[in-house]
Amino acid sequence: MTRARRYGSVLFFLLAWEAASQLKLVPEFFLPSWVSIGQQAWVDTASGQLPMDIALSMFRALTGLSMAVLVGVPLGAAMGRVKAVRWFLDPLVSIWLPAPKVTFFPLFVIWFGFGSASKIALIFVACTFPLINMTYLGTVGIDRYLIWSARNMGTGERKILWKVVLPAALPQIFNGLQIAFPVSLIVTSVTEMLGGGGGVGASMMESARFALMPRVFVYLIVLAVVGAFSMSLMAQLRR
Repeated sequence: MTRARRYGSVLFFLLAWEAASQLKLVPEFFLPSWVSIGQQAWVDTASGQLPMDIALSMFRALTGLSMAVLVGVPLGAAMGRVKAVRWFLDPLVSIWLPAPKVTFFPLFVIWFGFGSASKIALIFVACTFPLINMTYLGTVGIDRYLIWSARNMGTGERKILWKVVLPAALPQIFNGLQIAFPVSLIVTSVTEMLGGGGGVGASMMESARFALMPRVFVYLIVLAVVGAFSMSLMAQLRR
């Protein structure tokens, strides 16, 4: 599929949006024109507000995600290799994985306060379990003959983990990252909306409170672009 065909529907949607706004088919309050959105984006960028909000939100999202990778991947690998670890973690993963993580935010606020710590902690927890699950699935799905062959050649268990198990599980680990990255962005924006403290979500909520619709759409577009870019980046890394 060519790029023109791939993005044709997006271009059509944007043109229809602008036409509906310019022809007053939809009130400006509900659907601002791209001209007014672009002007608002320029004002917020020139003032430094938009870059600062993006930087703060990405710091929170990437910090929580990085912590989740450092904890989730080793735990998932251990879960796939050690029966005792699997016996202990499997019920916790099964309970937490489908749970609506954002509903725990009030509890995290009580524990860590309204600052970045509560947001990063919830992002960390929300992203850790998908990474544990996908790493576990990648680890248990490895061909046993690969491990058997490595052992027959006198390879120790630690080297088997680093040289055989983790490389073979990489596709599933990247699948876990493709799940965890959007989760980190969603949890970041929602916790900022609920708890304030700056960032894209907090600024978008403040703009909505004062009915500054072009500014609301600027931040919505920022979230959409960052999400699309992150998914594209993960797909490229996986290849």
